[in-house]
Amino acid sequence: MSEQLSTEIKLTEKQNIAYNLMANGKNVFVTGPGGVGKTAVIKMFIKVYKQNKIMGVTSTTGISALLFGGVTLHSFLGIGLGQGSVESIVGKLFKRPHLRKRWCELEVLIIDEISMLSPDLFDKLENVARRIRHNEEPFGGIQLILSGDFCFSGDTPILMSNGSIKMAQDILIGDSIMGDNAKPRIVCKLYQGIAPMYKISFPRGGEDLTVTGNHILCLKHTREKKLLWMKTKNSWIIYYWDNRTKTKTFSVGKKYKTKERAKEQAEIFLVSLPDVDVIEMTVNDYLKLSKNDQENLACYKIGINEWPEYKNCELTINPWLLGAWLGDGNSDGKGFTNVDEECIRFFTQYLEQMDCRVDKKENPKFRYVIKNKTDRKISPFKHELFHYNLINNKHIPEEYMFSTKSNRLELLAGLIDTDGSLQTNKNTFQISQSRKQLAKQICFLARSLGFSCSIKSHSQTQMIHANKDYKPCKHTSKMWICHIGGNIEDIPCRIPRKRASAIVNRQYDPLLMKMKITPIGSDNFYGFEIDGNQRFLLGDFTVTHNCQLPCVNSDDFCFESESWGRCVDQTVYLTEIMRQKELDWQNCLNDVRIGLLPKKTRKLLKTRVGVELKNDFGIKPTKLFSTNYSVDYINNKELDILAESDPEFFEYNMEIHVYPGVKNKDYAIDKYKKNCNAPETLQLCVGAQVMLLWNLDTDGGLVNGSRGVVTSFVGDIPMVKFLNGRELLIDYNVWESEEQDKKILRVVQLPLKLAYALTVHRSQGCSLDYAEIDLSNTFEYGMAYVALSRVKKLEGLSIIDINFDKIKANEKAIAFYKGLLEE
Repeated sequence: MSEQLSTEIKLTEKQNIAYNLMANGKNVFVTGPGGVGKTAVIKMFIKVYKQNKIMGVTSTTGISALLFGGVTLHSFLGIGLGQGSVESIVGKLFKRPHLRKRWCELEVLIIDEISMLSPDLFDKLENVARRIRHNEEPFGGIQLILSGDFCFSGDTPILMSNGSIKMAQDILIGDSIMGDNAKPRIVCKLYQGIAPMYKISFPRGGEDLTVTGNHILCLKHTREKKLLWMKTKNSWIIYYWDNRTKTKTFSVGKKYKTKERAKEQAEIFLVSLPDVDVIEMTVNDYLKLSKNDQENLACYKIGINEWPEYKNCELTINPWLLGAWLGDGNSDGKGFTNVDEECIRFFTQYLEQMDCRVDKKENPKFRYVIKNKTDRKISPFKHELFHYNLINNKHIPEEYMFSTKSNRLELLAGLIDTDGSLQTNKNTFQISQSRKQLAKQICFLARSLGFSCSIKSHSQTQMIHANKDYKPCKHTSKMWICHIGGNIEDIPCRIPRKRASAIVNRQYDPLLMKMKITPIGSDNFYGFEIDGNQRFLLGDFTVTHNCQLPCVNSDDFCFESESWGRCVDQTVYLTEIMRQKELDWQNCLNDVRIGLLPKKTRKLLKTRVGVELKNDFGIKPTKLFSTNYSVDYINNKELDILAESDPEFFEYNMEIHVYPGVKNKDYAIDKYKKNCNAPETLQLCVGAQVMLLWNLDTDGGLVNGSRGVVTSFVGDIPMVKFLNGRELLIDYNVWESEEQDKKILRVVQLPLKLAYALTVHRSQGCSLDYAEIDLSNTFEYGMAYVALSRVKKLEGLSIIDINFDKIKANEKAIAFYKGLLEE
């Protein structure tokens, strides 16, 4: 083996360690900054062992997969977007023999760009591997070779009018976001800048928010127009807001002889006061208030009585029944397990209305089977579960999540009656869930109904029956607990002990959130203006105003997954730069990667400011920006420049065909558009620079992300010359959407988009020969490193502008790598 190695490439000491671990069948994570030879050592392993081992060579992105001559992980494993439960994915794979065979025969799985794989999906794949291979070893006994460099950051979630969540940096002019009156608000302006920033935190629970000093807060006065009897002062006191907290006292004495007379006059004064519902002021103005005034003001959340885009949506399963099945039903839809007589009675009642019957099983106890009332065919209830893609895939369908308020209350009641408990001392409900995604949906559901809700996780050890003899054994799992508060007496639970009582004279409004504001220094921000009263909802249903927001960090790294520790035998952290002629460039990237900017690094980056880049194919360097706003501006500007020579333009409109038998066609279309990268409308002419959106020819280097320029048209089909020199016609592509092996719709569009500019976020996984990068407005941890590391060589980099104060690294990722170096 050493002779083979010597003929290929001279490996460093650490590369040899990594290679030998791979050769000995160990699960290895190879990491380190760019240029240290992660790809080289894995390519060596592939070349030597590909004839002897059944190997899957994959990456989380198309371009990165090309480096190894592989395919995307999602495509190779046949998991699509990886949505649904472990059970549903396994079920789909069993119906596709070639994919099941691939999983079962696979010996080595290589995953590049592992940093772009979420911890939830990594855990899901590990579970799928063990189940489909009937092997309880880590990842079902498949050898894992992982490669990548962790560098991510999160965003500020904004609630859209259709109930979806969109990150603030992705908001565009014309977007429809949810207003504070449950009506759509249209985004009419975008802007960005640099300003002093403030962190808003909520001691009683809530998601932190970071804003500028000019950000307008939407607040409520916690003691507004309250009439209180102060026994110590023998007086009635009224609290009210008039640019500050004011009081009016009505004392029993000379003026008001009795307590009743004083109260009567106080109530007359109270009625005369104007109603002050929402108080708007900037952060700067709030900080000028007295401490007492600040303590009397709070942010607030609201619920949604009716979702504007989901009216008259037909539900085929009773909402309470669906909620109860999500709690206690068997994932395969065949039955449920419950000990409460009231629950069993309502289960039976609603199922009988669907022409089902319920049979009790003797072993195990408390198990009930759902059958067709008239024959041996599949039960109507299970048939509807199939319709909503719920078989082995427990979740709240969007038709129910965005239904009427009464239906959503019934759904929540079913969940509580089966999986919930009433905490009478706190007057809150708790719902325990083993499915993280379902717990998040329950939290969203509760908040949409106007309740306060938070999620906490903990590990739980319990005794389970894991074999045919039902012998108990210990099992530890992670649970997610939803805490629901507020006017929970409105939830129509069927179980008497779970019905909450109304709180008389509640001392606080659970939807009001006391806050603490802390200055955190200057930073970049981006914001937008909307129509109407300019108030809208964040992703957690907090009301805010036309905003100036940066991103907030909510990073989830693959190394934090439950499966990581048992699946990765050893991590090899490569540090020695392999490309000596690019040593200065690689050292520069390493400094940026960890947020250090010594004079040498700053000097090198400054030499690339304003550099003119050229290539032999006439393709302009791709520009990378922090925001969609800048990207759209550049793409439209370049198209306008081409239009000056009056070329012939061709317009391509996306065609969507929904297959017969699909209910809620509008919902199916909207759902697909959320995940589709192809533009609804595309305008092209000769000279337009484009990006390929499809793995057209992986062997020939034409993958999702390949860039080229339109050179001519044959009819209305564009001829595109790509950076690798290949020139060919790019015809229409057909994308199909499936659920439970049933075709839902197909989409026809050119697999192209304009590519004069990209966001840094969209560039992750790309490898660019030439790029012009704007580093003046980076707002995420690691954003500058992600942008710069896309460029293959220093000579292919031009910096539009740079702000060194904005180059930051993610502390969690740095701590992870620091731990590796200390081992």
